[in-house]
Amino acid sequence: MVVNIRLSDRRDLTALETEQDSLKRPWVGYDPTATSQEIWDNNRGRYVVSEKRLHDQHYVTFSRRGVVVSVAELHNHERVSDPGPRSEKIAFIGRPLAPGDTAYDHLIGMSVPSAGQNPVQYIAIEPPDGTGGAPVLAEGNTVLLTWNPAHSDFYADGTEPGPENWSTGGRRSGISPGDRVFMLQQGVGARGLVASGYATSEIYSGAHWETRSKTANYVNVQWDTILDNPDVLAIETLSVAIPGQHWTPQSSGTFIKPELVGHLEDLWRDFTTGGVGEPPPRGGAGRQNDPVRRKKVEDAAQQRLMTYYDALDWVVEDTHLTCPYDAVATKGRKMLYLEAKGTEGSGSVVRVTRNEVDHARENPTTSFIGIWSDIRFGDDDEVDQQSGTFTVRPFAPKKSELKVVDYEWRPSKPQK
Repeated sequence: MVVNIRLSDRRDLTALETEQDSLKRPWVGYDPTATSQEIWDNNRGRYVVSEKRLHDQHYVTFSRRGVVVSVAELHNHERVSDPGPRSEKIAFIGRPLAPGDTAYDHLIGMSVPSAGQNPVQYIAIEPPDGTGGAPVLAEGNTVLLTWNPAHSDFYADGTEPGPENWSTGGRRSGISPGDRVFMLQQGVGARGLVASGYATSEIYSGAHWETRSKTANYVNVQWDTILDNPDVLAIETLSVAIPGQHWTPQSSGTFIKPELVGHLEDLWRDFTTGGVGEPPPRGGAGRQNDPVRRKKVEDAAQQRLMTYYDALDWVVEDTHLTCPYDAVATKGRKMLYLEAKGTEGSGSVVRVTRNEVDHARENPTTSFIGIWSDIRFGDDDEVDQQSGTFTVRPFAPKKSELKVVDYEWRPSKPQK
């Protein structure tokens, strides 16, 4: 079991903030140039977490944009003072791990859910000696609530952040604060997911939402995403993309199968951030058959990545013609290896070469990849610089994340 902390980009604290901070940190968040020890020291606290649940956790991971960027061994935890509404929060006690450690090599670069306002996630990870596969939120941590417009109105107040609680149907237990929640619209008309969030309470009993003389089971929810009515991530799309889950439950409060949670989070993120209404064809990498058009996409992605690091005051050198990486970025004594990928697809799959993968695995803490997805062309047949989404993430591909798409055949000499 792993507790994962989602980090934002590095933010330097003011002198007053550092003085008031019980950990006396000069900055918080993710800095790709920082050491593992620096990331740990500046992000090991302060969090609202269940001390009871921490007893089941063995490691702490830190992720940025859905990818694990740092791994630490969890030894214990401590309560520390906090200047906010809560007088105390939790800080972790442990040590950061390095390449060569079994747990580090297994967890670094792993994809994890990236959506939501709660930075803390409890994740069930396959053991290092397992066969691979996507990490999933711990069993019981992802619940499907349901809403039928004929009986109630999820959009009753017309404003965010949405209803503060919702019925769990016949479910009376199994949900804890921090568990993932999705809202499924049912009934006649549009059917599908309309919102996501996190539970902020356990299940409790209260007056029935329809018949006040009866009682019903409820859970409090903090919503992080609510679609505009009548938009939905349709059941038809969910059934095709994730056929292993039953998408027409009879009541609220069913659980998403643990092995499917990661796939659901990816699909939901693509839909809510990129307007993807259907899963990409065969999950493909958006391969462009026109060599001229493909070259424009590749060059645009390369330039976009180099410009990104140049704007961060790195000295960037183009190396794509001579090295198994596209560019090198240096700042003082620090050096990063950069890989650029452009695609007209969703970016959920990109093509990488064996040399690119081998080099990234040999340099897991200093290799980064920039992916420009959903690239579009303008009327002039040039790349629209305002189109798509550009993200930069650590490039540490795992065997379970790779799929062989080509072979090299060396036929034996024909017999005379």
